[in-house]
Amino acid sequence: MGIQIDLDQITAPIHFVRRTPSPVRRLTTREHPGGDLTLHWQPPAGITRTDGYRVERTREGRVYELLSVTDELEFTVAHPTPGEPWFYRVTAFNLRGIGRARLVYFHRPAVRLRPRGPILRCMSFPVPVIPGLRLQIYE
Repeated sequence: MGIQIDLDQITAPIHFVRRTPSPVRRLTTREHPGGDLTLHWQPPAGITRTDGYRVERTREGRVYELLSVTDELEFTVAHPTPGEPWFYRVTAFNLRGIGRARLVYFHRPAVRLRPRGPILRCMSFPVPVIPGLRLQIYE
C-alpha cells in the first residue's frame, strides 16, 4: 500500500552541473563622456552552464567588494569618483561555485588637479591575473 503526499510547491529537477564556469571571455571597458564606466564581456567558453555574473572591484588586489550580480553581459559603474583607482573583475557562477578571473581591468577616472589646472587623464588597461604579480603604476 502506498502513501500519497501533496506538495505545496511545484518541484523542478535540479540541472546537473559538472564544474564551475570557465573565465569570462573578452572583458573590455568603455568610458562614457559623463564619466560612467561600462564593462563588457562574453560568456565562458565551452558548454559550462552559468547562472549569472559577479562584478567586483578592489583597490589593492586582495579583497574584492561585490558591486552587482547580473545575468547580463555588461554592467555600468555610474559616476565613479574622479581620480580614485580601482581594479574591476567579472566572474561567472553556477550551482557548483564561482569561476576564476583571467583578466581584471584597472581604471582611474580623469580628475582636474586644481580649478582651471591641468587634467590628470583617465587611465584604463587590462591586467592579467597571475598569482604573486605586483603592479606599480607611474605617471
